[in-house]
Amino acid sequence: MMTLIRPLTFDYAERRGGALGMDLYHPGGGVRPLVLFAYGGGFTKGSKDANVHQPLVQHLCSAGFAVAVPDYRLKTGAGDVAPDDLIQITRLANPGGQTGLGAEAPPV
Repeated sequence: MMTLIRPLTFDYAERRGGALGMDLYHPGGGVRPLVLFAYGGGFTKGSKDANVHQPLVQHLCSAGFAVAVPDYRLKTGAGDVAPDDLIQITRLANPGGQTGLGAEAPPV
C-alpha cells in the first residue's frame, strides 16, 4: 500500500493580483530529483487545486521524485506569462539541496 504524500504549500512569487502558490510533494530521505508539473489547460484555464494530478504525483513520489505543482498566471490576452512563472520555479530549485522556499522546505 502506498503512503499518501501530503504537500507543503509555499508562495513562490508575488504578481499583480496576489501571490502565486506552489505545492511541493517530497517523499523524504534527503535530496531528490524534482519534477515540475504544469497542469493542463493550454495556459488558459486550470488550477493546482483541482487535484486531478494526484495519482501521477503520488506515483512519482513513490518512485523517489519530489514534485512541484505551482499555480501560474493564466493567459488572458496577448502574450504568455505562464512560462515566466514556471521559469521562476526552476530558479528556486538549486542543485545541492537548497531551495529559495524557506528553511522548512525539504531539499530538492
